[in-house]
Amino acid sequence: KLTAEEDQLSSAIAIHKEKILRFDNTFLLQEDYDKLKERLKDYFLEKVKENPFLFGISKEEIKSKFFKGLAGKTFNSLLQALEQDGFDISGDLLKAKGYQVALSKNDQQVEERFLDAFRKDGFNTKNLKELGDFIKLPPDKVLKFLAYLVQSGRLVKVDEGFYLLKEVYDQAVSSITDYCLKEGSIEIPAAKDLLNTSRKFIVPFMEHLDQIKLTKRIENKRILTRR
Repeated sequence: KLTAEEDQLSSAIAIHKEKILRFDNTFLLQEDYDKLKERLKDYFLEKVKENPFLFGISKEEIKSKFFKGLAGKTFNSLLQALEQDGFDISGDLLKAKGYQVALSKNDQQVEERFLDAFRKDGFNTKNLKELGDFIKLPPDKVLKFLAYLVQSGRLVKVDEGFYLLKEVYDQAVSSITDYCLKEGSIEIPAAKDLLNTSRKFIVPFMEHLDQIKLTKRIENKRILTRR
């Protein structure tokens, strides 16, 4: 049997069923939902104006900006509705439907110089200053291009200032995984030799693998947490 409060809510929904939307256990008036969509679109366009290389806005940023305190299930239900109603969602990123980053010819050439630098460096990549000097770009433009290349899937951010070409990253992960499957675990010196690199790069890389829960550190060893 419904409580008085539930009965009242049920009656209101029946009367205004064309104007009330449900997202998990949260109800929203159609007009409020429409206003929310417009605010999201305006926010996205403002961010793109600030950074033309932006692929989309992270779900985490959207939740923090517009839905702080909203339950995870409710937020996911709302995202599913938005995906059918004016927005595209790819992985962790939300963008206005149909939006594509359009690089100028000059930016396309800069993008190729970035990728060429990462191809030549392999696992032992340049730091931000070295990269800026090599590409001949100021630090703020370097960071925007790096963020663009990460969002486009060409690069993987391992740590602050440490990025890898996606294929180099995948090969490194595969090499560490294969070694652990064969030997049971791996330590920093062995990982360093395996990837032909230095502690400067292997330490943050192994910590990254811990963070994404591919590996788990036990004293000086890493073991796989998933296979």
